[in-house]
Amino acid sequence: RELLSMLRPRYSAEEILERLQSGWEEVLDREFAGDEISLEAFAKRFRLSESLFFCSRSADGHGAHEGRMERPEVLLPLASQMLELLRTEHLQGGQKVLTRYLLQATMGPCSLTACAHVRTPWRTKDNRHSYR
Repeated sequence: RELLSMLRPRYSAEEILERLQSGWEEVLDREFAGDEISLEAFAKRFRLSESLFFCSRSADGHGAHEGRMERPEVLLPLASQMLELLRTEHLQGGQKVLTRYLLQATMGPCSLTACAHVRTPWRTKDNRHSYR
C-alpha cells in the first residue's frame, strides 16, 4: 500500500477529467499543468496513459497485476471531451498539445511485455474497443 501511494500520479484521472469538463483552459492553468506545455511535460505530470488503465483500489493489497484494467467510467467521459476538442475548427497552441496528449494517453501503456508485477498480457490488441 505504501509503495502504491508513492507511485500514484500527482493528479488522478478523475481530477484531470473534472478540470477538462470545466473547460480545457482549466487543464492548461499554470498551477495545474506546470510551466511547460508540451507532450513530454504532460506525460510526466499527468501520467494518464497509466492511470486510465490501472485501478489502484483493485490492486491495493492484492498485487499490482490485479489493478491492470480498462477504466470505462473515466475513459467514456474523456472520449466525449476529446471529441468536443476534435470538433474545434482550428486547434492551436496549448489546446492542440492537450488534444494530442489525450489522444496518445488513451492508447494505454506503451508495452505489452510482462514484467515481474504483471502476470497477464492485455486481452486485446486494440484497447479502445470498449468505448468506441
